[in-house]
Amino acid sequence: MKKIILLLAVLWGTMSTVSAQQENPRGLYKLQKFVYDNKTEKTPPFNQYKLLSDEFSMQIEHIDQDGTTAFRMINQDKHPLNYTGNVPVGEDGKGIQIFNSNKEKFTLRWYNNFMPNSALFPFDAFINEEYSKKGVAETLVGAFDIIKGNVKVKTPNKFTGVWKRRGMSDKVDGSGQLFEMPTMYKIYTDTKVMQLVGDMDNPNTLQVVGNLTPCTFYTDRLILEYHSSCLITWINDNTYSLIWISDGYPVVEIWDRAELPETLKKVFK
Repeated sequence: MKKIILLLAVLWGTMSTVSAQQENPRGLYKLQKFVYDNKTEKTPPFNQYKLLSDEFSMQIEHIDQDGTTAFRMINQDKHPLNYTGNVPVGEDGKGIQIFNSNKEKFTLRWYNNFMPNSALFPFDAFINEEYSKKGVAETLVGAFDIIKGNVKVKTPNKFTGVWKRRGMSDKVDGSGQLFEMPTMYKIYTDTKVMQLVGDMDNPNTLQVVGNLTPCTFYTDRLILEYHSSCLITWINDNTYSLIWISDGYPVVEIWDRAELPETLKKVFK
């Protein structure tokens, strides 16, 4: 009887382990290494992440430099990455495979038939990308927390919150001609400013570049965003004009208090 119980325990443990490797990966994972021919390994020379949910798969590139945190989000697919097993996928057997996957790690296998041959991406070959939640940068998580609104501002000021750039004006009070500029949002805390630029309206083409830098609030009319001094004129409590110098010339931008677009809210919910 003891042998039977022991055997059942071993079988249960084995089944549980196998089942745990067949989960759909969800959350934020960092690329750890490339594996070729199931034996040759290379460490990526860049920081690449996957942010995965039940609705999409997002690729993110990240770098910290000179006190700033920058990232680029590319919405590669509005469909999620789900477990497939290490088996051929698609009619030609060269589709994306997801295996060894759970809440902590997963392996993504793809076939390179479109990128030029290089040290990292050999042409006409399968490439394994191994991801896990080890070594996820705290700075990137901190940047995402600001976007989610999870950061508690200790000393709120007039700028605290989300703002959207309306455009560039030829008058400080915003009454003159308005020139369109790329869509940009800012999120101010009491010590930092997050800038978000890109296509944020269409969930199928969502691409965002984020830049988190230090910000010093001298007064309601003078702030320092990283290395740029900005003069502020308040048109009303929900709109201000910002003057900064570009190539020796003043640039006037009009900003309105706003909310982040639904596309970003959905990604960071």
